[in-house]
Amino acid sequence: IRNITLTNVPDNYDVSLITNELVITVMGPSEILSTLSPNDFFARANLLGTTLRDGSQDVALSISMRGSKSKCWVSGNYKAHIYAEPKATEEG
Repeated sequence: IRNITLTNVPDNYDVSLITNELVITVMGPSEILSTLSPNDFFARANLLGTTLRDGSQDVALSISMRGSKSKCWVSGNYKAHIYAEPKATEEG
């Protein structure tokens, strides 16, 4: 999947995704799995409460599925690689 987003990015950091694609494992009935596409899935890294440091690091992702395909589920734990740097402070 390629739909990976960051939420709750602290105001004092510039954060960018290094990971731009993710391979996930989806389980469920084959007749439903065969109808799914990568566009049916969304990955989100919620940075709320994450201690960022200058440089690159891995952050946990939550994966959600579009629509009501509740007979399928994503198996496993996933992470994205990000790059964070403190924003320059204005001196005045």
